[in-house]
Amino acid sequence: DYADLTNLSLVCLVAGLTLFVTSRRLAQRARLYQAGMQSLLQLGAKGLEPLDIPPAAWPLLRAGGWQHLQLSGDWFGYLVDSEWGQKPAQPVAAGLKSRGPLAFRLSSGNDVLLVMTLSHSVVGGERRLFADQLARVFVLLLESALRVRTEAISVAVAERARLTLYLQHDMRNLAQWVGWVCADFNDCQQDEKLLAAARRLQKNAPLARERAQ
Repeated sequence: DYADLTNLSLVCLVAGLTLFVTSRRLAQRARLYQAGMQSLLQLGAKGLEPLDIPPAAWPLLRAGGWQHLQLSGDWFGYLVDSEWGQKPAQPVAAGLKSRGPLAFRLSSGNDVLLVMTLSHSVVGGERRLFADQLARVFVLLLESALRVRTEAISVAVAERARLTLYLQHDMRNLAQWVGWVCADFNDCQQDEKLLAAARRLQKNAPLARERAQ
């Protein structure tokens, strides 16, 4: 009975130490990934262009165990094909979605279509769990920047269309005024009428010059 109690005590002691070491390791890893997420959020506050975010965030993703990041697709008519890190020599075996490479698809109408793939050094465990959350924060950051950028472009396009319409309207009025002046002078067959036309031109010249400028 004493031997059994001794063995049980040793088992409990070993189990307790194992749990203690495991909990300390998880807590330390959680703090590291929490710091990585805070750094990503700080990166988002810098107002970077969407395509500048992946290279800026790659050191943080690499610290989380990600080996390879590939970004490809179409960006407002321009071909995007960039990658960071070292591509795995062999693809991960098929299994649960969370155990293979992460793939994300970002789009905005017909102007933007980006496909992003991340490959991790491990296929499971707490390291991969924390890394997946870090990658998803990164994707949300990129998606938010993409939406802000496309909205800004839409506003700029609408403003340009409004200014173009205003310019066309103003140019039409100016062309009509030039035509009126030409017709006015062309109808002058006497000096008195020519003098009256010149006075009308003098009267309207300041407004015409302002419109022309």
